[in-house]
Formats: sequence, C-alpha cells, structure tokens
Amino acid sequence: MADRITRAREKWAVRVLAVARVVTIGSAYIAVRDIPGLTSSFVAIFTALLTFDLMVAAPSLRPQHVDYAALWNRTWQALSQTVASLAKGLSVGLFFGSLTLTGFSDVLGAVLTVGLGYTWASRARRSFTSFVGLLGGLYIFEQIRAIEGFHSVVSIISHVAPVAWRVSSGTLTALLSGWILGIPLGIVTRLFLRRPYRTRGSQAYDPPFEVRPFEEVVHAGREYRLIQVRVEPASPVENMTLAELNWRDEHSATVVAIERQGGNIPMPRGKERLQAGDVLLVLCPVAEADKLEALAKPMLERF
Repeated sequence: MADRITRAREKWAVRVLAVARVVTIGSAYIAVRDIPGLTSSFVAIFTALLTFDLMVAAPSLRPQHVDYAALWNRTWQALSQTVASLAKGLSVGLFFGSLTLTGFSDVLGAVLTVGLGYTWASRARRSFTSFVGLLGGLYIFEQIRAIEGFHSVVSIISHVAPVAWRVSSGTLTALLSGWILGIPLGIVTRLFLRRPYRTRGSQAYDPPFEVRPFEEVVHAGREYRLIQVRVEPASPVENMTLAELNWRDEHSATVVAIERQGGNIPMPRGKERLQAGDVLLVLCPVAEADKLEALAKPMLERF
C-alpha cells in the first residue's frame, strides 16, 4: 500500500513538473514576443528553463540550499556565448549583405550567410546559440539587402547600425527577461514537490556520468591507454574503496568500470569497495600501467 502511494506521488510530481515547464516556455515567449529581432524568443525560453531547472533541483528553497554560484555561472556562460554567437552571425550577415549592394548574388549571399553563420556559431557548447547566430545573421542580411538608393558607406552604416542595435539589445533583453521569469516559476513549482527533481538533457547542470559522452568524462591524450586490472585475493587494494586508492592523483588514472560477478558498475563514483575477483577497466598513462597492475597482486607475487 505504501509503495502504491509513493508511486502515485511520483507520477503526480512528474506531471506537475511537466506542466510547469510548459507554462515556463509559453510565458517566456509571451514576455518577449514584442521585442524586435528573431532571436529573442530562443534566448528567453532557454534562459527561463535554465533558471527554472536550477530552482526545481534545489534540495530546499532555503538560501543556503540554492546553488547561486551555479545559477550565476550558467547564466554568465549563456550570456557570453550568446553575445559571441550573435556577434559572429551579425558580422557574417553584415559582410555578405553589404556585398549584395555592390552586385553580389543575393542567393549566394544568403547561402553563405546561413552556412558560415551556423557553422561558426555552432562551435559554442550550448546548441541554442547556433540558432541565435544564424537568425541574427539572416535578419541583418535581409535588412541590408533591401536597402535602396544608397550612395556611400556612410549611408549603408546609417541603415545597418539601427538594425544591429535592435537585434543585439532585443536578444540581451530577452536573456534577462527569461532569467527573471524562470526563478519565481521554479520556486513556485518546487513548493509543490516533496523532493528536488532534475530533468534529463537540461543545460542547467551537468548530466550524470552514465549518460555523458565518454570523452566528456575523461580527458585522455595519446599517451593514455585502457588496461584491465584484476584484483587478486590478499592484494593490498582488496576491501579498499576507489577514493582510498586515490589513483587519480597518484597515477593520473581513472577507473572507468568495475566488472564484478553479479553485475558491472559503470563509471564508479569512488565509494565502491573492491572485492577479490573484480576486474577494473582503467584509463591511465602508459608509464603507469605496470605499476597499477602490480598494486592489485598479492605482496608475495611482486617479488
């Protein structure tokens, strides 16, 4: 009976969270729909969800339990990457838009603006910034292409500068609007939840180790290799935890997985206690491989 009640509460909480996220997305769009520029809605929605997810994931709503450092860091990253991607898109659109005024092909200019703007901006970590750069570049490209009766560079600048300002200021205003909107909606939603929740795929926090790409969890160069280390009975590492071994600091090694009878442990977090017969999949420098293999053997076998 208790399990049934717990499951029902979890389902209710998940539904509340889903509805709240929908309301957050819709509210972010409504808040910025009158702001000039095509990029404002993307930025507002992303930032609103960012702050919303951080509030919902807080252990409690007490000030000491809210990760304000993470909130600031994520917001600053979003702001800096948005500005960088927008600047890239605007510069590409400005360049090719200006070329069309000298007789350059409109079609080719649009193709290059989209392709180069997206490719250049997509190098940023956050995927939404690619679309900010793309839409910002297209918007200013179309505005410049439509200029008629220009006579000099000064006349072009007089037409382009207001457009660039509207796009830039609208995007940054939308970012701030989403940030302000997501916090209260996240707080209200958290009040209805019995425990914190994290949404898979959210940009508000790093995903768990088990769902991250391997290259994001460990950073290995060519001098690294994967080895298998078997824990022998009576070896010094038997009954020790990975944290106690401290191989990461002493040998620059990372235990990627533990193969154990009865089930494997992917991406162990350090609290796992090693047992005789365990096989450790270890990423380590080539020079440390023999040392690690020797540590897992009984003392007498080392000599």
